[in-house]
Amino acid sequence: MEKMNLILVYEGLREKFVGILQKLKINSYTELPDVLGSGMSSGHHHGDDVWPRRNVMFLIALSPIQQEEFEGEFAGFREEYKNDGAKLFRFELEKII
Repeated sequence: MEKMNLILVYEGLREKFVGILQKLKINSYTELPDVLGSGMSSGHHHGDDVWPRRNVMFLIALSPIQQEEFEGEFAGFREEYKNDGAKLFRFELEKII
């Protein structure tokens, strides 16, 4: 069964993250810029004068084989940039219409 991935990445790491997608030949995704929020490890990303950082959100549907490869690459990415903000939320994908 395919998985739906919701990924939040600090906007300063966007190009590096997209490089992972290109490396894995993941060409289909939805990108939402200017995502605001707060996290336990990455702090506040509110896009204002006090907390100027912002996030980018990606939604990516992957097959089980793609998922395994992606999670391996993402784990390394997250470890390298753990203080900047990179999170992966994985869900069962019930249907695509």
